[in-house]
Amino acid sequence: MIGHRRRSIPAVVGWYRIYFLLAVGPWIGSGRADPGEVAVVWSRQIPESREVAQYYAARRGIPEAQLIEIDVAAGVTISRDDYIQRIERPVKRALENQGLMKFVSTPIAATETSAGRMAYRCVAARIRYLVMTWGIPYRILDDPTRLDKDLAIPPPMRRTDACVDNELCLLPILGQVSLTGAVVNRFSYNATNPVVLSPMNSVLMVTRLDGPSPAIATGLVDKAMQAERDGLVGRAYFDLRGITSGEYLLGDQFMTNGYRICRLGGFETVIDHRPEVFPVTFPMSDIAVYAGWYTSNNEGVFSRPEVEFRPGAIAYHLHS
Repeated sequence: MIGHRRRSIPAVVGWYRIYFLLAVGPWIGSGRADPGEVAVVWSRQIPESREVAQYYAARRGIPEAQLIEIDVAAGVTISRDDYIQRIERPVKRALENQGLMKFVSTPIAATETSAGRMAYRCVAARIRYLVMTWGIPYRILDDPTRLDKDLAIPPPMRRTDACVDNELCLLPILGQVSLTGAVVNRFSYNATNPVVLSPMNSVLMVTRLDGPSPAIATGLVDKAMQAERDGLVGRAYFDLRGITSGEYLLGDQFMTNGYRICRLGGFETVIDHRPEVFPVTFPMSDIAVYAGWYTSNNEGVFSRPEVEFRPGAIAYHLHS
């Protein structure tokens, strides 16, 4: 899956973010990515990010020329101005200078509801994946001064906060969409054709090699490769809410389909339809696949000091 939405919304007003525990990165799916299609971003202000980037590149055979250096401090959040100056523009410039992507530009005139800006479109690309590394901020703060005065946008969506990685997904069409509200993801589901999932078709697939520590981040590389060599083994857990109608029914249906696929794939599977999350006492172990709805706080099984994921495990929370 890819994050192409800035602040995603279902069919009605509301917003969700999907968080992935990615051990396999761009190698998740039916086949491995070509190392020549991957660029890796690190920051000179975060020495650990360089170590993670270099380790990942060496293990995966990614050319040195496809490592991108930026200059941003470690942290969780970043202002919109700093994101533009320290992440967005440097990444775009490096992609162009290093011959990885080519853009053409078009000026967009100001209107009554939005300021004038320069819009870009990717017309050639050697890469399809962009990997962010440990320590680089991942949340862009809301900036009310950048709101478009579009009254058609519902009040809850009149905001400009965003996920760094999702914003970078939009680099191939930088400046073509408003910073206010959601951006519809045309590639959310069942899009596996490499020709479709490419910067030439307006999407750069962005992932992140991260974790609580640099050692854990680099360890994910080894665990992913172990799973590729030995196979992904373990149990699959699906923590649903038992939703039968309404705006979030689709989320439960997606995860139910995942449960069925895992069963067909031979995994020992556990599915829970109760509104509550798996309790802290639930005997969850040998996790190969996990999917569930979020909670506002760290609770249930994942409030334990340690939770056992198998090498190459894939997990996500659907956050609404």
